Amino acid sequence: MGRERSRRRTWRNEGVLVGRSTPSSQGKLAGRIVAIVAVLVIVGVIGGLLYYLRPTPQPLALALAVTQYADAHYPPNAWAQQDVEAFSRHFDDDSVMALQGQEQQTLRDLVASLADRTTRTEDRGRPVVVYLSGLAVTRQNRVYLLPGRADPDD
Repeated sequence: MGRERSRRRTWRNEGVLVGRSTPSSQGKLAGRIVAIVAVLVIVGVIGGLLYYLRPTPQPLALALAVTQYADAHYPPNAWAQQDVEAFSRHFDDDSVMALQGQEQQTLRDLVASLADRTTRTEDRGRPVVVYLSGLAVTRQNRVYLLPGRADPDD
């Protein structure tokens, strides 16, 4: 019987002899995990603050309005000029307000010049806002903007 008790004790203590985790090693592991999580939280907060506090780039704006149409079948675009002026007040002085861009080629040239401007180093990364006020028609599920000299038969 004494021999059986010593076997049971040996069997109970085998976990300690072969290196099973003890409460003190589990506490060390938990402490390390808490420390790693705390460092990650601090790094995340610092990164978020740096992202939040960086200056927001001012957008480039292009306001286009086709106010008059050569053909009498098209009504004038009422209050388009006032809309463009109100829109332009919300942007810096380097934004463009084009009320003379009534023709198709002029409209394309204004948009192309804005696209060229975004490739310059001082304007790279700035967002672009384009406001266009004009009449449009739809044909076969496509939208066509009407320039100032639009022909109803074309």
